[in-house]
Amino acid sequence: EGLIEDLIARLSMVRGLTVLAAPSRFSFGGDFIRAADAGVDFGPEFLIKGTVRRANGKVRVTMQIVQSSDSKVLLSRSYDREAREIFDIQDDIANEIIAETQVVLTEGEVAHLGMHQTRSVQAWEFFHQGLLEHFKYTPDSNQAARRLFRKALEQDPNYYDAMVADGWALWLEARTSLLTSLEQALKDCRVVVDGLVIRWPDRPDTLYLDAALLMTEGRHEEAQLRAEEARAAGPSFLHGHGILPLVHLYGGNLQKALELFQERIRAAPVVTDNALHYYAHCLTLMGEFEQAVMLAEEYRSRVPHTIYGFTLLATAQAMAGQPSAAAETIAALRQIHPRFSIAMFRRHEPYRDLETLNLIAELLQTAGIPE
Repeated sequence: EGLIEDLIARLSMVRGLTVLAAPSRFSFGGDFIRAADAGVDFGPEFLIKGTVRRANGKVRVTMQIVQSSDSKVLLSRSYDREAREIFDIQDDIANEIIAETQVVLTEGEVAHLGMHQTRSVQAWEFFHQGLLEHFKYTPDSNQAARRLFRKALEQDPNYYDAMVADGWALWLEARTSLLTSLEQALKDCRVVVDGLVIRWPDRPDTLYLDAALLMTEGRHEEAQLRAEEARAAGPSFLHGHGILPLVHLYGGNLQKALELFQERIRAAPVVTDNALHYYAHCLTLMGEFEQAVMLAEEYRSRVPHTIYGFTLLATAQAMAGQPSAAAETIAALRQIHPRFSIAMFRRHEPYRDLETLNLIAELLQTAGIPE
């Protein structure tokens, strides 16, 4: 799973490639196919297939590049190496894919592809174990993720992906933790993000993280500008596609956010958990209640224990004129998170428009969350 994730991230930095990742519980938490006719007007030109086997300190990786139109195998490779050489295998596979797809790289892309994240297998494993915890989206799992990211950085203090992931974990802590001081979490996150921006000012993942933090700090116009910078730096960067519409959603530009979400959904067969959550919320605020409730229920099935799955669904149900259903959803929330309150909800929701925040808070309080 870690090899897949790294290849997705690396190849999605190349402007000449649009990377359409297959459904993966690791990266996305589920497979949300966008429509029944997804295969009619959408399809990749090439499929990358492979297997990984590991035993006794050795690893065998197979890889095929298949032409989608006729299933012709364009390239087939097998790599038998020591486990510590997994990074060399990644380099080889990425280079094979780029060569076979005949993409011409810019000078900057060559530099990005040549940037070795780490050469420590132990750091790499700690990092990917941390991602598995992070994507559970609960306070406890987020703390577990941070411990693993820090272990990765102890093994390799210059491990870029681990630094960015720790920044995202700090941001999530600021957004969702019921115990941590919001002000302190934002300060800690800002220190990490500013350090990343100074060292890597042209990396889209750094810029998207800064955009999300600026939004949470209430600096909405700066957040939108930063998110546009990130898109320009990596237009195909897969994991940033939900951030640009997100900052417009909280900034009050609902129509713009909706258009951006729909643009992403048309372009890929899979929607990330985060993008699914915020798209459902955007539809709720735009009055598209039937679809919003359906997508909110899909999100709840994917990420069953996060507080904001419950509040997302209850808000959609309440706005759709389903107060009994909203009350049932909040009753289920209270069983798992009895200490959650409207005051906590208000503290973590950075809406530019206070009327929107007040409306949602009132609906959730009516559904059963105490003040």
